[in-house]
Amino acid sequence: MKSSISRTIIVTVAITTILAMTVVIVINTMTTYRLTIDLSSVTLSNQNEDISRVIDGWHDSIYYELQELSNDILFNVSQTDQGIQRRVDRSFSMSKQNVYLLNLYYGSASGRYISATEGILENTLLPKDRVWYRIASETPGEMAITPPYLDAHTQKMCITFAHTVGYGKSIHGVVGMDFVMESLDRYMSQVTKGAGNVIIFNSNGNIIFHPNADKFLNTGSGADGVDEKYRELWNTARTSAGQLFRLKVDGEDMFYSARKLASGWYIVNYDSASNVLKPLYAAVASFILIAVAGVLTAVIVIYLVIRAIVFNPLKILIAATREFDAEDNATFADVEIKVENELKTLADTLGEMEKRTIMANKRAYTDYMTGLYTREFFYNKVSSDLSRQRHGPLYGFFVIDLDKFKSVNDTFGHSVGDAVITGCGKKLKEIFTEHGSIVARIGGDEFAAFMGIVNDENEIREKCVRIKEEFSKVTYGNNDRGMTASVGAIAVEGNVAYSEVFEAADRALYTIKERGRDGAEIVVIP
Repeated sequence: MKSSISRTIIVTVAITTILAMTVVIVINTMTTYRLTIDLSSVTLSNQNEDISRVIDGWHDSIYYELQELSNDILFNVSQTDQGIQRRVDRSFSMSKQNVYLLNLYYGSASGRYISATEGILENTLLPKDRVWYRIASETPGEMAITPPYLDAHTQKMCITFAHTVGYGKSIHGVVGMDFVMESLDRYMSQVTKGAGNVIIFNSNGNIIFHPNADKFLNTGSGADGVDEKYRELWNTARTSAGQLFRLKVDGEDMFYSARKLASGWYIVNYDSASNVLKPLYAAVASFILIAVAGVLTAVIVIYLVIRAIVFNPLKILIAATREFDAEDNATFADVEIKVENELKTLADTLGEMEKRTIMANKRAYTDYMTGLYTREFFYNKVSSDLSRQRHGPLYGFFVIDLDKFKSVNDTFGHSVGDAVITGCGKKLKEIFTEHGSIVARIGGDEFAAFMGIVNDENEIREKCVRIKEEFSKVTYGNNDRGMTASVGAIAVEGNVAYSEVFEAADRALYTIKERGRDGAEIVVIP
């Protein structure tokens, strides 16, 4: 009977524990999946932003060169072909530092074609029949970019950046710059190096860059020039720019993040689903191991509790009964029953499991060295706060960068550098203590802070002064002056996106660095 009771209780407890652990695993898996997706979205978005900034700058430089040549020709439109040739040659010579530039030329509405590499050609090549002339004519005054095409002279795949010469719709001609796709591919490889996997589409959906150029150049394309294998990716990138999305392209399961440039090009960063979800798989495996350990612990503990509470007292009572029968003068008062407190042991075990779970979750969003929040957690928390109703007149946003920190590591070693980082992180915790404030380490020697309640701009200025004072107390080696830092601070008045606030703070930070470091620049975003 005792064995039957024991088995029933243990099986019941085991089944209940398994069901409870299953629910916990499902909830934790869903939470971890969401966190994994959010972290991957931030990572791909940051890579996207870095590449976009470089390519936008490259496009701007080309636009200014074309616009300058266009105005030069326009203001001297009556000059001879030889005069225009000299201007084209001069611009080409000045742009020759761009090793990816193939040719620079001017095509007039009257049929003249003046090239930096081919000279003056007439009646052999009508500019109006060329794709670069037609596309530029559709958007007078703006820079146009052609899809990839086969150049008639070099027989190489090219793209052309073109700009009209004229007033409004009165077009005298078009100036253009040719870039060979093969050389451009090498340039893009340098730009995207270290930024993960990248595909670049132009505004028509043609692939401008792919990590494996042969893979897309040798596949068939649709009538509209969009590679059929990448059509779904192109369509989704246009409708889901700025969001993380998942697609299976060419048989590969990937997560993508797209960004549209000012020129109409789309930068698409991606990573395999297996890489993105690897932390999730590891977390689920940990949850299952914890669950199995929990079930085994529960069964063992319950068995010990049953034995202590039921079986041991029963044995003592049976022995006492026999003794009572054998001796006429024996009483039940002589029977001593001691039951150990296995329930306390069970409670301690479950408490320890809870502590381990809390510590594991904490490690996911705190920096191991400083104990500050991570960049990803800071982004999610501040983005959420910026989107909610404010509790004060202003928000405060700070980006803090240690001055010449590399020289500390190079001169005194990484152990001293780590101590400086830890010390500065501790000071920031002491500075930003108000309700709604949050501090994070967002890079090697870079920190960020956010104040949810700020009454006026003077509060932000006072924080910048305190940062300077407190960091000066973080000394190292033979430097008694302590550490200095450059601070970009933003006073946010309206509802502004995180990316806009961070970029403004970053620009303010670099303004201070250009002035000589060791100071703060405060900007107000209305």
